[in-house]
Amino acid sequence: MGGMVRVVWADPPPAVQKQIEQALKQLNDPDSKARVAAVQALGGLGDPRAVPALAKVLNDRDMAVRQAVIYAFDKLNSSQMMSAYLALAKDPDPKVRQMGVQYLWRFNDPQILPAVVKAVDDPDLNVRYTAVYVLGQLKQDREAFPVLLKALGDPEKRMRETAAWGLAQVTDPQVVPGILNLAKDVDPGVRQVAVSVLGGLKFADPRIVPAILKALDDQDTTVRVVALGALAHFTNPLVVPALLKRAKHQDPHEHAEAIKALGLASSKNPEALEALLTLLKDPDDSVRGNAWAILRELTRNDAKADAAFFTFFKNPDAQVRQQMVGSYLHWTPQMLLTLVMRDRDPGVRQAGLAQLRQMHDPQVLPVLLTLAMDPKNESRAEAIYGLPHHLTDPRVLPALLTFAKDSDPGMRQAAIDALQVVDDPRIIPIFIEELTTRKEDWARYRAIETLSHRIKFHDPRIVEAFQGLENDPDEQIRARGRMGLAYYLQQVKESRPR
Repeated sequence: MGGMVRVVWADPPPAVQKQIEQALKQLNDPDSKARVAAVQALGGLGDPRAVPALAKVLNDRDMAVRQAVIYAFDKLNSSQMMSAYLALAKDPDPKVRQMGVQYLWRFNDPQILPAVVKAVDDPDLNVRYTAVYVLGQLKQDREAFPVLLKALGDPEKRMRETAAWGLAQVTDPQVVPGILNLAKDVDPGVRQVAVSVLGGLKFADPRIVPAILKALDDQDTTVRVVALGALAHFTNPLVVPALLKRAKHQDPHEHAEAIKALGLASSKNPEALEALLTLLKDPDDSVRGNAWAILRELTRNDAKADAAFFTFFKNPDAQVRQQMVGSYLHWTPQMLLTLVMRDRDPGVRQAGLAQLRQMHDPQVLPVLLTLAMDPKNESRAEAIYGLPHHLTDPRVLPALLTFAKDSDPGMRQAAIDALQVVDDPRIIPIFIEELTTRKEDWARYRAIETLSHRIKFHDPRIVEAFQGLENDPDEQIRARGRMGLAYYLQQVKESRPR
């Protein structure tokens, strides 16, 4: 320890003054735990006038005390902190030196640079690593640049990686040879960092893209994946063909990353978007699914992708157009009616109908009714599934009741499915018929649930139908009939006015 600490502060409140005096006295305690507690108390007061007192114990013989001073300084936010941290960077204990260097990065001041540069040659690896990291965070490019370049050749892997990250924001082309050399490093982790840094450099250099393309054949999977992401930043004509080839790679992780990279590249490169669209007809389900997901995200977030999307909607391949209809998220009824529903391919029109039937817009209803009533339309049943969104329109329920008696089983099934959500006495005969004449258990279960849950007024036909199930040979049907009748009668009771 140094000499006795005597500091007088100007006009503190009496209670605070007492705390100060007690803590200052405790800084001289022979017990290191007591000194640590004193440092913590002074730091906890949050007053920058504590810095001179704390600075005097920076050379305390106990490392725990010196570390406590660092944490206390962190709370004080004083202009004197920088000088204190510079002193810590010279501490004989490597852990304290590391902490001192680490905290210096907060000060964008030329005065700290010599101390940080000196720490790069510290005998302790952790101090050197921290110094290289801090240099990478500083905006002193000219002074830090040669030190970071030198660190690229350090025998320690972590030093090389950290130096590479530190050079990622440098705008000097002299950085390229060093990073290119790291891309061939014996350690795969270093190669990953180097390739990632190459993808993020903010200037053009003809050597960068070929180096990243070479990394696509790296023996390490993660290096290859990082290279795919790095390529997305470039408009070089070699990029899209390389990504498209990798999008069909046998490794599912790699082809997913390649497709993701095509999506990222599409904001700068129209060819990338066109490549994504070609993947919509790939024979591999996973490739098509990934391409579709990326296209949906693009059109969700990027207006430019929207415009390009419609340019490519003229693609002569119907399968591509069909997938595009499913992947676009911003359809309006007018767009679907004028662009998609007039397409020459029935599969594209059916994909458009699947979008239309999700919409509540009144413009959609006439189209759905027309399609459902057209005996030549191959998607009549699909149109019916969109009608429940428009039950407030007086045309819908009569149409559904008619379709429920259609000679086409698919039409009948679609109409009955749609009528499940209707609370109207006109549906009662339809579901009683389903309950008493259908052989499939699922159809009869559906009829029981609809009659018991949807109809909230007394109708003797429903009671009679449920009671008739007592003679059914199927025990499950009998049990469900009893529960359905009980629930129905409870519904009726609760709906009566009191």
